Amino acid sequence: LKALGCERPDLAVSSHPHPDHLLGLVSVIREVGPKLLVLPESFKGDERYGPLLLAASEGGVPVRWVGPGAYELPECPGISIFSSPGPGENDKSLMVVAESGGEAVLVSGDVESRGQENILSLLPEGDFLAATAPHHGLPDAFLRAFWEKVRPRKILVSSQNGGKSPCAELRGIAGEQSASIFTTGEVGYILAEFGGTDAEPKAAR
Repeated sequence: LKALGCERPDLAVSSHPHPDHLLGLVSVIREVGPKLLVLPESFKGDERYGPLLLAASEGGVPVRWVGPGAYELPECPGISIFSSPGPGENDKSLMVVAESGGEAVLVSGDVESRGQENILSLLPEGDFLAATAPHHGLPDAFLRAFWEKVRPRKILVSSQNGGKSPCAELRGIAGEQSASIFTTGEVGYILAEFGGTDAEPKAAR
């Protein structure tokens, strides 16, 4: 973050307390001290959040818990948080939509198909500049209605190359919608720079 010129982020969000979505965030809280930390209320009291909450307390970072539903953050214009009631732990992940200059990016956490069904009516209509594939693009998280609604031009899948991710169904609908798919195994991460009609996500390691 510091290398990208982000000395103090306006916001940090933990989608859910699974290690692959949580480890490293404690260091972010300690090193760059975001102005606000948002956590899913479904996991309030979960001991897995202990180190993160301690770091936030020591660094004076305010914490906000959000329950199922849709929320806008007054402190962060253009940021919306969406939360499904479940049924599973993955389904209770927070989703984040960031909008600027007429473009939007969706970060989807690990919400599987049943959770997507519960939250679908709350999500804004596409087309999104970019979206992360829910639950690493695995078959248990593919819901055609979700992708038909958000219609991203770029899809980022958190996975290594090969195996079950991204699943054949996701590749298929990406082809139908002329969307490009990137995996973190290929590009490392995507930096989405907003700038009106010329906004494009930039792949980098």
